Amino acid sequence: MGLLLPGYMPRGVVAIMTNLGTTDYIGDTETMVFRLPFQAAPKRIYRVHLVAYSADTDGTGDNTNANIRYAKNSMIIRGRWASGSTVSTSGTAFGEYRVAVFDDDSSTSSGADVAFYLVNPPAGQLTVGVSIATARAAATYGQVRFLAGAMSALVVEDVGPYSE
Repeated sequence: MGLLLPGYMPRGVVAIMTNLGTTDYIGDTETMVFRLPFQAAPKRIYRVHLVAYSADTDGTGDNTNANIRYAKNSMIIRGRWASGSTVSTSGTAFGEYRVAVFDDDSSTSSGADVAFYLVNPPAGQLTVGVSIATARAAATYGQVRFLAGAMSALVVEDVGPYSE
């Protein structure tokens, strides 16, 4: 019965940001696009879940034949965290993911559904962030951005205790 004690149970969502907006176009330089502060408890594991409607690109490097679609670049999505009320691209990375981006027609795109795990961070005020950058040279293959979507969200969820 010990595992059913409250300290061993997931505590659920501790912070959420919904209806994520369209970001600026981002090139080769990693740039923080979303930040979400929360209160961390000691010895816990947190899932940071990003659901983004569309990973989009600009017209640079597009195929000139509008009937052909192909991946021309990748968006690097990185999770970072820091103690306190903000986080930057120098914060500690705790996850990375790539999404292929296609020609700039804003309909031939994929979204992102990414979960990163933050294991045993220090207790207290923390901020997690999502940064993006291009994997290939933006000047040749295009910049990247997230497009707004009503179901887009960034969520921090307590998924259970950390055991050493």
